[in-house]
Amino acid sequence: MAEQSPVSVRVGGGIAHVVIDSPPVNATSAAVRAGLERAVAEVAAAGARVAILSCAGKTFIAGGDISEFDRPPVLPHLPDVVTLIEDSPVPFIAALHGTVLGGGFEVAMACAWRVAAAGTRFGLPEVNIGLIPGAGGSQRLPRLIGVEASVDIACRGRMIDAARLLALGGLDRLGADHLAEAEALAADLPPRPEKTRLRPVPKVAEGFFDETRAALAKEAKGQKSPVENLRALEWAAILPFAEGQPKERALHLELRVGAESRALRHVFFAERAVAKPAAIEGAGPRDVSQIAVVGGGLMGAGIAMSALMAGLGVTLIERDAEAVASARRNVTGLVKGAAKRGKLSAEGQAEALGRIAFSADYADAAPCDLAVEAVFEDMGVKQQVFARLAGAMRADAILATNTSYLDPREIFKGLAGPERMLGLHFFSPAHVMKLLEIVRTPDTSAEVLATGFALGKRMGKIGVLSGICDGFIGNRILTPRCAASACRWAPTSCRI
Repeated sequence: MAEQSPVSVRVGGGIAHVVIDSPPVNATSAAVRAGLERAVAEVAAAGARVAILSCAGKTFIAGGDISEFDRPPVLPHLPDVVTLIEDSPVPFIAALHGTVLGGGFEVAMACAWRVAAAGTRFGLPEVNIGLIPGAGGSQRLPRLIGVEASVDIACRGRMIDAARLLALGGLDRLGADHLAEAEALAADLPPRPEKTRLRPVPKVAEGFFDETRAALAKEAKGQKSPVENLRALEWAAILPFAEGQPKERALHLELRVGAESRALRHVFFAERAVAKPAAIEGAGPRDVSQIAVVGGGLMGAGIAMSALMAGLGVTLIERDAEAVASARRNVTGLVKGAAKRGKLSAEGQAEALGRIAFSADYADAAPCDLAVEAVFEDMGVKQQVFARLAGAMRADAILATNTSYLDPREIFKGLAGPERMLGLHFFSPAHVMKLLEIVRTPDTSAEVLATGFALGKRMGKIGVLSGICDGFIGNRILTPRCAASACRWAPTSCRI
């Protein structure tokens, strides 16, 4: 029996619905590319007047199948499929939701119109694995939204939300329901717009590319791909698409076999594997919407900031009014700093600060789903903190220690419900560093462990499962390294 295609076509009332269903993220695998190639021909043969391209599941196409990158490219190639969609006699409407990344964004840019659900995010993350786009992304994007806005997306790997993309001219409609918006557009179809690849690229200021190249080289700290992406954007600005796109594809394939991309792809797969240890297989995480953080110094403020950026509510507890005031200054400073760097809008800053409360009363932790202590590395102090948290919070609330080397079993000794206790060791500064050691005790339940991994992912961290040993993972590596390199600190104080 022939394998079923991940791309289906349904035609009715002059409208063709082309649906990609290739879980988990509808990646542009060889099967999806072949399915899209067939769909373009089928839509035309059916005499449809418009086609709506959408994806089943939680997201539109969220990138390519990276596992294919170590093998020779397989027909049909994505650039050819993208061009087929753009040149189709039946115009395509891209109905977008979830994340629209890499090849998915390239496919969407080739459609005649783009409509999206509110909250949809877009990006060209190829730079993060040492690549540039390979199917016209660096050549079409500047023609849609200009070079300046394209730099952050292609060269820095930043995602952009649907509202911002609409304001820049990259979307045609935005609504609560992407499919309903697409249907409404199809019912009252405007004249087909000029193909994206034929549009002019808006001019940039003199010296823009030289200045941006210097800034990117400084930011990249030796990584080549940010500057290579700028090089591709410059081709879009100075060359017709018919010349720029083949150059983009050639450079993409060259970088794909290079050491930088191969190393970064290895890291990508390693991070993905470590996030799904066997210890949490089959266990579902609990819902966490409100957390308590005990301690408002550098570490505690950073943890609170990470939680705020993840959309969580936070109750930060300190020992007295003076310490509460200091913690408030610390967190407010981090939030304002994020706004200054463009990571939060003015509204986002106010909203984030509205989700945190500061207190010297442990009773205020009562509604929280999880508590993290971030106090001195002193066994007695930590034990006192958890005794007070256990007395204030409900019996099933998760208790987590941020200790960097103390034994969590001793920290939690004597407390009821040992299955709800674990270590969540953040690295300083906690709102910046991505590593999160998730320390399992002999009693930690799989559900609680899964909750730790889910929380870390929501905060943008790379969770790594650790057992109990001196220094866990990071400090266990760092301490002998410090000793071997004649570290100016005593090995026992060489902790992060």
